[in-house]
Amino acid sequence: MEIIDAQIHSWASGGHAHWAPSYRPPSGVTDWPIESVLVAMEAVGVRAAVLDALPTATTIAADGSERYANDYGEAAAQRYPGTLAATTRYDHRATDIADQVASTRAVPGIVGIRLVIRTDDEAAALEAGEYEAYLDAVERHAIPLFVFASMHLSVVDRIARSHPGLQLIVDHLGMPQPPLRTLDTPPFRRLPLVLDLAKYPNVAVKFCGGPAYSAERYPFGDVWPQLRQIVDAYGAERLMWASDLTRLRGLFTYSELLTFILYSPALTETEKEWILGRTVRRILGWPSVPD
Repeated sequence: MEIIDAQIHSWASGGHAHWAPSYRPPSGVTDWPIESVLVAMEAVGVRAAVLDALPTATTIAADGSERYANDYGEAAAQRYPGTLAATTRYDHRATDIADQVASTRAVPGIVGIRLVIRTDDEAAALEAGEYEAYLDAVERHAIPLFVFASMHLSVVDRIARSHPGLQLIVDHLGMPQPPLRTLDTPPFRRLPLVLDLAKYPNVAVKFCGGPAYSAERYPFGDVWPQLRQIVDAYGAERLMWASDLTRLRGLFTYSELLTFILYSPALTETEKEWILGRTVRRILGWPSVPD
């Protein structure tokens, strides 16, 4: 079974070159360079991984929009094709957003774009149509779009409905997770919203952070009744596992984040094959490279 991690961050140089001033690494997390990522992957049996672009705005354009740097992830993906790939980010306010999105396909190793909706204002702007040029361009160029909107799932519904040709991947099971977000009470309170999105064939889910909803120790058996509902609603072919290790380090080990799925009796072996690897290759159109 080929195991692929659909989200992991990586940075070096104390983070200064890769993290925006307003968004620093979690407390106690120092450098996490590519070399460390590869060692960790080998230790737990992960064959490949998608590096998520860090939220770093290195320059401000003349139109006031931000330009995100992704040189570190791009270089790693080009150095280890088939083993590492990367996502990138764009500011929807850029006047040349269509050209920026169009350039994505020309960058080797980039397999998707990530859209982050954190605030009520950002969600309201999307609902008001301010992201349409951005979304139109991503759909036109058939680039998978990862969407972080755990507090604003209605925006995913709007995008999926108005852009049926756009492949969406909902980040982090679509629900708040620590340490960046406080768990709902009860933890799966928004699960019906996540399940409802399964009606759109262009929506997939990043199967990430399941242990964060558990009140038990490993193997976190109490979360499987709810996670099984997601599997049944979407099918394993629309679910992709991700560790998001750098966010969850200190809460869970890399091995725990992987093996609670790999050894779970709640999934069939075929479902595990899809969730742990095949879905990433299929949805992102990311071919493997022979060893």
